[in-house]
Amino acid sequence: ANNSAKVPGWANAGPALQLNINYQIQELYGISFLIGGQKNGQDKEALENQARQFNAPNGKFELTTNSWEIFRLMAGGYLKIPLRANKLYFQPKILGGILKTSIPAYNFLDTTYSTGSNAGSLTKTSLPWSFCYQIGTELQYRFSKKIFFLAGIDFLHSSPTGFTIESAPPYNTPEHFNQQYLISSFNLMVGIRFSAENN
Repeated sequence: ANNSAKVPGWANAGPALQLNINYQIQELYGISFLIGGQKNGQDKEALENQARQFNAPNGKFELTTNSWEIFRLMAGGYLKIPLRANKLYFQPKILGGILKTSIPAYNFLDTTYSTGSNAGSLTKTSLPWSFCYQIGTELQYRFSKKIFFLAGIDFLHSSPTGFTIESAPPYNTPEHFNQQYLISSFNLMVGIRFSAENN
């Protein structure tokens, strides 16, 4: 039998950094290139609940986890809408590209029973490159001819497919599981933009 499972990433809020290069084609629109990365810890409570589903519903677990580390390369287009002439701009954009990450390592110890404990772990596992998209918007305020302050929000999504698991004897029918990891995040950002425009 062939099965697939969509697995949430159980990620917490974390820091992110991105470099964005814009090329303005016309006064109101242009193309954008982005290199970005972020680091997000894992939600221990959610992982504990997941462990109980596969072990003991009322189990007691001790977990140690590592973080998601996500890298992406993207390109797309943007609009540049002036709100105050030559001073304040509204800039929505949409980007598509490729994303690289790994399943974070974690260890768990099941101490439910006084007669002994059950331990398990998952080593850091690289996932293949996957398609991703990002939709966002930002406000840009001109400080000087070449320098802008910007603040914005964007939504990032990708769903890389993980390893395939095949059950071994004594099970009668081999089972194949393609685990698809759902990676979605809202990112708040602030930064400085340097412009090469002459106007």
